[in-house]
Amino acid sequence: MTGTQSPTAFQKAIGEITGTVRAFVHSPRAMWGVNVPYFLEGIAYFGVLMTGLYAGWFLQHYCPAEGAKHTEQMWLIYACIAMVSPVALLLTRRWLRQGAAKTESVGGR
Repeated sequence: MTGTQSPTAFQKAIGEITGTVRAFVHSPRAMWGVNVPYFLEGIAYFGVLMTGLYAGWFLQHYCPAEGAKHTEQMWLIYACIAMVSPVALLLTRRWLRQGAAKTESVGGR
């Protein structure tokens, strides 16, 4: 194989995410129930990708191989990150319900 490179794990993850979203958006509305798991799988890949990016930084910064370790601060930040999603869902539930109602009233494509 001259002149070609195999994709990296990062490129494969991005391809998987964009592929599942593209398949979901371009599928007929009747097939959305079938495609939702693939869409959610793409979101899960994105979450794993993002976690991998910042987890290494946190470990290097708060728990270095040599020197003072500040693991309490690291876990406090992780706890705050974990609490943001449910709080954001609670704060935006009215807006989310309005969007769901509009989608249901539109019907098919």
